[in-house]
Order: sequence, then structure tokens, then C-alpha cells
Amino acid sequence: DWSYYDHPGMIAWSIALGRALFGDVPFALRFVPLLFAAGTAAVLARLAAKIYGERAALWAVVLLAIQPVTFVTSGSAYPDSPMLFFWALTMSLVWEALHTGRGVFWIPAGAALGLGMISKYTIVFFGVSMIFYLLTRKRDRRWVATPWPYLAAVVALVFFTPVTYWNATHDWASIKFQGKERFSSANEFSPIAFAKFLGQQV
Repeated sequence: DWSYYDHPGMIAWSIALGRALFGDVPFALRFVPLLFAAGTAAVLARLAAKIYGERAALWAVVLLAIQPVTFVTSGSAYPDSPMLFFWALTMSLVWEALHTGRGVFWIPAGAALGLGMISKYTIVFFGVSMIFYLLTRKRDRRWVATPWPYLAAVVALVFFTPVTYWNATHDWASIKFQGKERFSSANEFSPIAFAKFLGQQV
């Protein structure tokens, strides 16, 4: 479908592609998410090398690989796998724009952000942090007065249209679930849920 109740469509489409290639076997579910995980490592290594040198690239890949949450989501059919890839890609493209001063990099950054948005809603925090960064960083605040970040936002929203369309034709079910219902459940304190949350963080 164009989207789903709990998550956007990217992970379902990834699973469908894996099944089309390999059939109904466990590897088929994991194949495309594993490609996304490898892509995340490659993008982060390249970005770390550009900013801090080759040694940092190695450490970026090692730390990414051994981080438990990333390790689990990389090898399984979770929406985090494509979301992390597109997050890293967006971050890398924005860095290119800021570092080189070439506004054209904002356009593929917007596309990558949009693809991340149809992977998992959590990537919206990248946009929030980017706005905060541009408003508070003196060196890069000049971008706020250019059309490039706004064009990137428009491109991201265009890529997000499958989710918008699905929600519009399903009484905004996913938006309601991720918004109102999540926030209302967050206000209900449960010692067991809190202990579980702490365990997950550790």
C-alpha cells in the first residue's frame, strides 16, 4: 500500500522487493535492510573521513556496527534500517552544502530527507535539529536568507506525499496514532514500562 497504520511504506516495500528476488524465506526479509545498513556505514565512513580523517572513518563504522540497537535493526526488517540510511545521507548532503557553500546540495538532501520520512516518522527530528542549528550557528545562519533550505523542505514534502495520500484516504489513522495516541499513552506512568524503558536504554 502507499503507507500503513504504524509506519510509512519503505520497510514494507523493501520486504516486498526481497521476496520478489528470493521468495518467502527469512533472508528475503532481511536482504534490503542489510543493504541499507551497509549504505549507512559507507555514508558515515565517508563523512567522518572528510571531517576528521581516515582513522575517524574506521571508528565510525566500528562504533556503528557494535551499537546494539543499530546491530539489531540492521539485520532485521525494522523501519529503522532505511531511516538510518536516509538520515546519514541527508546529514552528509547538508554537510556538503554547508562546507562547500554550494546551495544545490540542499536539493538531494531534501530528497533524502523525504525518503527518510517515508521510512520512519522519527526522522522529523533531523529537520527540527537542522532548523535549530541554522538559527543558532553564526557561520551558517546566512542559509536562512536563501531559498535552498526551503526548497529542500518542499522536495522532502513531495517525497512524503504517498504517506499524506494514504492518511487522507484513511481518516488520518497513522497521524492520529503517532500523535494523539502516543502522547496520551506517554502521560500514563507504569513502573513496569519505566523499568523496561531503562533496560532498553542500557
